[in-house]
Amino acid sequence: MYQGSEQSTSQGIKKVFDNAIKKQEMMDKSKKDSKMLALVILEEIGLAEISPYNPLKVLHELLEPPKVATIGISNWALDASKRNRAINLERPDPQERDLEESAMSIARDINADSPEKVNLFKYRYVSWIIKGYIMTFRYIPTFFGLRDFYCFIKEINRGLTLEGGNIEDQNDKVCYLAFKRNFSGSEHST
Repeated sequence: MYQGSEQSTSQGIKKVFDNAIKKQEMMDKSKKDSKMLALVILEEIGLAEISPYNPLKVLHELLEPPKVATIGISNWALDASKRNRAINLERPDPQERDLEESAMSIARDINADSPEKVNLFKYRYVSWIIKGYIMTFRYIPTFFGLRDFYCFIKEINRGLTLEGGNIEDQNDKVCYLAFKRNFSGSEHST
């Protein structure tokens, strides 16, 4: 796996491919591993694309002909010369209903033994969380992604309580800390 960043280099990407190619060659020689496939995952490849070192140029030689399976994950579209060497799967931006269904599914999964927590989450938090995420996504579209949203929802649901002192204050604090942890780091965050 390779984590793309604005500091990515061709050498770093090539090293990951070289290791995967060696692993594939070893598996091809082994009788028990002969049906296995080495895979290179290029996480946040879009960040590597904006690196001043132009590291993705190395992909031209690494992907034609392909020696290992490769998956590139990005929050935004790559240029056409990189996309035409692969199957391009794009997902549209989520709508409110999609976000609500995902949030409630996560809530039901985490709080399977507590329908009261699921209801608390649904009626007190879901609406403002989704509206806030959509507004954030609209104004800062390439900084935050769905992983931030999912982790935010998980963290809230793990921290919700139905007992103790001032329950609303405790749960609001859980939401505030989850928000801070999952949506900070931007010059626009408060």
